[in-house]
Amino acid sequence: MRREISTKEAVTLFGLFRLRVKYSPDRTAFKYFDKSKKRWISSSWRETALDVAKWQAGLKKENLTKGDRVGLMIKTSYERAIFEFAASGLGLVTVPMPVNGFASKDYNESVILDLGIKFLLIEGEEQEKLLLSIRDNSSSIADIYEFFKNIKLVRLDQINSWLPRTDEEKSFELIDITSNPDDIAVIHYTSGTSGKPKGVVLSYKNLLSNAEAISHHTTVYDDDILVPFASGWLFPIMADCGTAFPRNIYDLKVIKPTRIVSATRLYEYLYDQINSKLMKKPLWVQSIFKYAVKTGWNLFEYRQGRGDWHFDFLLFPIFDLLIARPVRKILGNRVRSASYAGGVLPPEIYKTFIAFGIPVLNCYGQAEAGPIVSINVVENNIPSSVGKPLKTVDIMIKNGELLVKSPSVMTGYWNNQSATEAALKDGWLHTGDMVNIGSNGYLFFVGRMSEVITMENGKKVSPVAIEAVIKADILFDQVMVIGKDRPFLTALVIFNKELLEKIAKSLKLNPRNPLTLREKSLKAIILKRIAEKMADYPDYMQIVDVTLLSDEWTAESGLMTVSNKLKRKNIEAKYSEEINTMYYNA
Repeated sequence: MRREISTKEAVTLFGLFRLRVKYSPDRTAFKYFDKSKKRWISSSWRETALDVAKWQAGLKKENLTKGDRVGLMIKTSYERAIFEFAASGLGLVTVPMPVNGFASKDYNESVILDLGIKFLLIEGEEQEKLLLSIRDNSSSIADIYEFFKNIKLVRLDQINSWLPRTDEEKSFELIDITSNPDDIAVIHYTSGTSGKPKGVVLSYKNLLSNAEAISHHTTVYDDDILVPFASGWLFPIMADCGTAFPRNIYDLKVIKPTRIVSATRLYEYLYDQINSKLMKKPLWVQSIFKYAVKTGWNLFEYRQGRGDWHFDFLLFPIFDLLIARPVRKILGNRVRSASYAGGVLPPEIYKTFIAFGIPVLNCYGQAEAGPIVSINVVENNIPSSVGKPLKTVDIMIKNGELLVKSPSVMTGYWNNQSATEAALKDGWLHTGDMVNIGSNGYLFFVGRMSEVITMENGKKVSPVAIEAVIKADILFDQVMVIGKDRPFLTALVIFNKELLEKIAKSLKLNPRNPLTLREKSLKAIILKRIAEKMADYPDYMQIVDVTLLSDEWTAESGLMTVSNKLKRKNIEAKYSEEINTMYYNA
């Protein structure tokens, strides 16, 4: 029998953990694959508590004191959860970082030099080498050396040599240094798409109130198992359901989750895999697949009360058996909700999954909001929206910008008073995002105000939405739409080399010749494929010209953030000549 825990009862993250151990000692807490034992482990809350106590003993010997910042640059995993619980009990402030964080110079200098981290947990040798290269090549060499002198670096692949050894693990006891709800729990750094990353300071109250609001926004079942590809295991702890950590997407068949939380990349990857296999099938098979998607989507709309009944629905059990069920099996065949945030899924992707019985739920949030502001629910799912605000969230639109007020909103930015004052005014968080509110109270995300393009004709366009639609074609790996103060839209495109090679050969072009990318016949095919994806959009949103590029945009090159978002100003500066050519030749 599940027993939920409230924010008031928990007080802190470690308070939440101790209560869950007390209330549900023998229920499954986490499921993960143990590399040393080469098998899946189901850890109860009682067993998890022993691991947390052992990690606390390890941290205790590092002479850390309450309020010290400790970083973790590891994947979402059992060890990451254990680390966060252990640190919380000791009153330490955790600083999660992307696994590839060291790839970005801006990120390194903002986080490493700004925070004064005293302990850093990383995955392994590759990150350690990158960190050492930062030490040796930094422009702030004195500060970097000071950082290295004061930090303890521990590798996860060598963790057993760091953890204290004992023959009797029960000799470790949980340590709970008294904290209050307003103490700092975590500092999350923003991606830094338009400047240096900022440290979002979140208190225990911020995090717990958000997790509690989410648990009240959705129906939770006794057999729920959550897979958090993008962190977020506080909600299942409060709601009393299990959490599983896959090594990769193929582990979902073993885990059989009922809930998935992920960035858009998971669904984009799955769709690409399905589409790649489909393209190799005969045309009649492709036609049946598309008909099944159309029928399944119409059935979904009918069940949601937004569509009419069709005779085609009588055929869907056959489609479900032959087409939809194999797709669901990839995810374990038990998914009741598949939430995503932090990006835009084009209609053709979310329609495919929803049509096949995988309830894809779009939501909206940002680190500054703790993080979730609004989310769709299975019973009332409008996929083109980001759902309704949580009950604890108040919203307001001012000068086109979404303002948010809730107990989950951050306390401010770390060591950045000017940015804090700009973001927090009279208790309202200025999100920097444009959102429309529907008559039904649902929110519709437009885009970052700093990224929305105002064209020469005054039309406002969200490049992110267009880029997502174009990337639904597996030919395109990366896309950036151009058009600010311009008469029409163009795009820079990084393509799938294997697929482009086939197209080039069909046109009798040499795929290895750099000049091939400028051939009009190749461009014509690319523009046609983009136009097919954009068929349902108005004329002013169509892509008139493209520049084909071969070099991938990366964090190392300064063209992407460590969270794989475009650094638009940097990309425009690098390809300014190519961009101008697209408009001068029009």
